[in-house]
Amino acid sequence: MIARTAPFPRRFARAFSALAYCAFALRAFAADEVRADLTFKLPPGQVAKYRWTTFSNTESSGREKDQVFTLKKDLSLEMDLVLKGLARKTPGLPLSVKAEKYGYSEKTSIGSDVGEIVAMKGKFKVTHSGKVIVDSDNDVGLEEIKNLQQGLKQIEAGEMVVTLDPAGKEIGEAEGDETAIDVIKGSGAEGLFRLLAGRELKPGDSWEDSQTLPNMATFKLAKPAVIRSKSTFVGWETKDGKRLARIDVASTWDTSDLKGENGEGLLVEITRVEGKGAGRCYFDPALSRVVDGELSVNSKYRIDGKKDGQSTGLDVVGKTVFSFKEIP
Repeated sequence: MIARTAPFPRRFARAFSALAYCAFALRAFAADEVRADLTFKLPPGQVAKYRWTTFSNTESSGREKDQVFTLKKDLSLEMDLVLKGLARKTPGLPLSVKAEKYGYSEKTSIGSDVGEIVAMKGKFKVTHSGKVIVDSDNDVGLEEIKNLQQGLKQIEAGEMVVTLDPAGKEIGEAEGDETAIDVIKGSGAEGLFRLLAGRELKPGDSWEDSQTLPNMATFKLAKPAVIRSKSTFVGWETKDGKRLARIDVASTWDTSDLKGENGEGLLVEITRVEGKGAGRCYFDPALSRVVDGELSVNSKYRIDGKKDGQSTGLDVVGKTVFSFKEIP
């Protein structure tokens, strides 16, 4: 005799089906949650503002015109970077980029010879070997103060217009005020757009990018240096009550020898190039843009050149830290 299988109670069947559906829905929801569309977006008329800072220090030791010396330079730069989405006329993401509240300080020393410039938060001061040349608080060097003020106004009045592809790379050339373009790109802030993959990824996924460096120190390069980077979507973290995607970045400089020229016509060869960077940033999927980050770069290279029968040889070691944070 064949035993009959007891019928599965209909109410249990309905409950089992409901549980199975819930489990499937939760799995699908979880899969959607761990992935992120790492694409920068800014609709027309919408504004995003970042506080951008750059800190760098370099030490150059060697000889110039047969004189042995060590030159140290510390630079601090701060500005508010204002991005505004523009109406789309061609493929890509068009943006207006402006530098507001721009300021910087620079200290250069060769032995006991020390020069310092401060042009930040409405104050201007220039000293050389202890002598005050410009001081806005005490009406010293009034004509120079006017020149400094005019220069900062020109920077803040200017605008750079760029069109970006999904990965943040420029389509065509930047347009706008030449001074504003030089300041924004020279500060490293241009790299803010290139931190994202421009597509949907899951934690653990990586992508690569490369950028060119047209100048090194005060020298314009005959052929730009190349900086290669690898970024990884590490995973999700909660900061200030927001669920953010963390992205880690590592970069290296190509070690090929370079040639350059400064404003005085000195031709040099730049060799033994070493450069490495590391950092991280956070992406808010609700806003479709990065909200804060920091990148530190260590570099080392050798400069050799000749002019008017005199030779120059320098070993340069430097460190630069770029950081940004979205502000209201």
